[in-house]
Amino acid sequence: MRFLKLLLLITVMGLWNPAFAQTDEDIMQMSISELETNRQAIMTTSMRLDEAASEKFWPAYRAYRADVEPLKQRYLDIVKSYADNYMALTDEQAAKLTKDYLKLEADKTSIRKKHVKKMQKAVGNVAAMRFLQIENKMDAVVDFGLAVQIPLAE
Repeated sequence: MRFLKLLLLITVMGLWNPAFAQTDEDIMQMSISELETNRQAIMTTSMRLDEAASEKFWPAYRAYRADVEPLKQRYLDIVKSYADNYMALTDEQAAKLTKDYLKLEADKTSIRKKHVKKMQKAVGNVAAMRFLQIENKMDAVVDFGLAVQIPLAE
């Protein structure tokens, strides 16, 4: 039952419409769906870019989000596979899930490296670092929300 709730929560990510976050504490208090719905608004508030920097930042940010978006479905597939099998997980299933998850994380890191370089060129090192910090914080909230719901392998 817990996994059904988790899968439902993940499936509806992005369908709620809460107020925008103003601080790190606000971000930490948001639900996964709230955070996913408001990623761009959170980024807007948190980056505090002037008009010239905004013109360079937003196309780069949209390109980054387009590249990381497919990773969501891959993660959902991993979680679903685990949910379907976690009570009787075989060594082979565990090995495949572990391999798939580590590949997903490596791909995410590769995408971030590529886009941080572009951000550095577009808006400078400090703003690029701020972008990465904000993305990391938002992802940490999502990861924590999921981690507390997913039981350890049996």
